[in-house]
Amino acid sequence: PGTVRNFKTCWTAYLRFAITHRLQLFPPCVDTLVRFYTSLTDSLRAFRSLQNYQSAIVLFYKLYGMEVDMSLVQYKLLNMAARKSLSTVPATKTPLEPEHIIRFIELADPNNPFEFCFVTAVTVGFFALLRRSNICPPSPKSFDPAKHLCRSDVLIDQDGLVVSLRWTKTNQAGSTVFHIPTARSQNDRLDPPSLFETFTQRYPALPSDPCFSFYMHQRHYVMTHSDLAGLLTHFLGRAGVSTEGITTHSIRKGGASVLHRAGTSIPALKQHGTWLSDSYKNYVHFNTKDKLAVTKNVYKFLNLT
Repeated sequence: PGTVRNFKTCWTAYLRFAITHRLQLFPPCVDTLVRFYTSLTDSLRAFRSLQNYQSAIVLFYKLYGMEVDMSLVQYKLLNMAARKSLSTVPATKTPLEPEHIIRFIELADPNNPFEFCFVTAVTVGFFALLRRSNICPPSPKSFDPAKHLCRSDVLIDQDGLVVSLRWTKTNQAGSTVFHIPTARSQNDRLDPPSLFETFTQRYPALPSDPCFSFYMHQRHYVMTHSDLAGLLTHFLGRAGVSTEGITTHSIRKGGASVLHRAGTSIPALKQHGTWLSDSYKNYVHFNTKDKLAVTKNVYKFLNLT
């Protein structure tokens, strides 16, 4: 479904551009395509994004039985120029750090259901390496119990909590259920299972309700993508942390970075984050302390410490 949405977005942009400028659509015209791709370089940040548009347009014409020859010199020259003007990799997000999570918990008012729901969602999402699409739906009406977390999908036992994911980006058909455990820390400052347990006791909901939702004044409030992003920015500001580069994507990236930093094996890290490929590498961030450890290990090897 995600791939289909991406293709439709690319096709819509291409059709709108061609129609607005009264350019030839059929059969595929080099001039039309080059003008469209050139216009994209003003709004895109990564060359990879331009390549995604090109792949989508090639497929668009292929569905009509027509071929686009991307080996033509016009396209080659365009891409050479685009590589110089655009980054070769997408802009990276700044990972959320454990100290940020701890500060959020300290700042949150436990009697404020919006704040308590937020810190619980971020903490569980951080340690279970959840994507935003798993944590909450885009809107209350778009909540899909087959895709988004329900209250019954997070179970508590004496060892900790277990998040059951029936849908992920790598499991869009729902053929597998991933069980992501998070152990108890025995530390009151940061203990995801205890925090979630307190949240569910204080703000009960139906098993089939969105996991991070609550009832207040006979109304059902559901945390959405925009709520998660807005409260993240709000709490970063209260904590005195720069919001530059930090988005809801930083929750999963921060969790992956900490797991890697703690010495988690690659197979265990990939399984915990439901990665089927080596794309986990894009989520692991090395901070200054990690980088300094490289030369410190050399000093130890040379007996200079």
